[in-house]
Amino acid sequence: MGTKFISQDLSRIWYGFDTVVTPAQQKLIGRKVVNEESAGALGPHKVHLNTDHFKINKYSGPQDRSFLSVSAKISEIYKGWRPLIASRMSGPQSGVQRKLKFNKDRHEGIVNFLAKFDFSARYSDVFLTRHKNTGQWILETESFQQWLSTAGKTLWCPGIPGAGKTTLFAIAVNYLQERFHMKEDAILFAFCDYKDRSNQTAHNILLSLWRQLMQNRILTEAECERLETTYVKRAVLPTTDTVLNMLSDELSKYSRVFILLDALDELKTETRDELLYLISNLPKTKNLLVTSRVPKERTSPFSDVPQLEIRAKETDLTEYIEGRLQSSRLASKLMHNNKLKREIKDTVIKKACGM
Repeated sequence: MGTKFISQDLSRIWYGFDTVVTPAQQKLIGRKVVNEESAGALGPHKVHLNTDHFKINKYSGPQDRSFLSVSAKISEIYKGWRPLIASRMSGPQSGVQRKLKFNKDRHEGIVNFLAKFDFSARYSDVFLTRHKNTGQWILETESFQQWLSTAGKTLWCPGIPGAGKTTLFAIAVNYLQERFHMKEDAILFAFCDYKDRSNQTAHNILLSLWRQLMQNRILTEAECERLETTYVKRAVLPTTDTVLNMLSDELSKYSRVFILLDALDELKTETRDELLYLISNLPKTKNLLVTSRVPKERTSPFSDVPQLEIRAKETDLTEYIEGRLQSSRLASKLMHNNKLKREIKDTVIKKACGM
C-alpha cells in the first residue's frame, strides 16, 4: 500500500504506545518506531491502546488479558480504516499492472482472430449436465489405463447412437485435466458436429487445438508483433502447414500430449482423413483417443488399434433412472411403492439395448 501509508498506520499505534511508556523507555526504543513528526498525516482518528505493552510480549495464549485488550483495539482500528484501505486498493493501476493488462488483451485479440473455434463451452455443457456418479467405468477399464500409461498409443471408442459417447468423452477429458493439472502435459480436445461440417475443417480444428495451448501462456511482445503484422492487420489466416508448425512449436514445451476427438465420424470423410494425417505428422509423441459410431463400411482408419466399445452400463442406467424418478412428478406416489419402481427400472433397462 506504499511506505507513506504504512508510516501513517504505525503512527496511530505509536500514539497509544507513548501514553504508557516512560520517557526513559521511549528514548531506549525510539529508534525502532516511526516518530510522530515524520509519520503523522490526516486520516482516521488516533486511539489509545490502554494496556501494558511490555506484558503483551509475554503472550501466554488466546485468553491472555493483554492480548485480548490489544487485539480488540486493533480490530476496532481496522474497521475504521477499511474505507481508506479499499480506496487505496481500488485506486489507479500501477504501470506494471497496466502493461500486464495490455499484453493480456493484445494476446486475446490475436488468438481470437486466428482461432475462432472454442470447444470449452461445449465441454462444460456436456460435463455439467451428466448425471452424477455415472460414466466412471470407462476410466477403470484396462484399455483406458493402458492407453493412459503408454506414450504414443491410440484408443478407438466406437458405439451405437445414443450410447453416451460424448458424455463419456467429457468425463475422460475432465479426468485427464485433473490428473495432469500442473500444465506439464497438454490435454487437447475437439467435439465434431455434422451440423457444422462446413466450418469444421481440418485447418480450423488444428487452430482450435493451438488456441487451447495458448490459454496456458501469454504471447511475447515479439510474437504479438509478428502475428499482428503477418495476419491480423492483413485480415488473413495462416496456411494449414503454418498452423501445423505453430502447433508443433507449442507442443514441444510439454512432456506428454493427449489429443481427444469426439464423434470423428460426423466430419466429412476427406476432412477426417486430412485431420488424422496432419495429427500423425506432429513430431511430438502423442496419445490419441477417438469416439465415433460403428462404421458401416468394413474398413476403418482404426481397425488395427485397440478398441473400447461404448455401451450404456446397467449401473449407469439404474443410477440415472433412480435420479429421474426422485425428481419427477411421480416421486411422491412412488415413495412407498418399491415394487413399481423396480418394474420401471427393469423395463427401461431391458428396452435400452445399450443406449
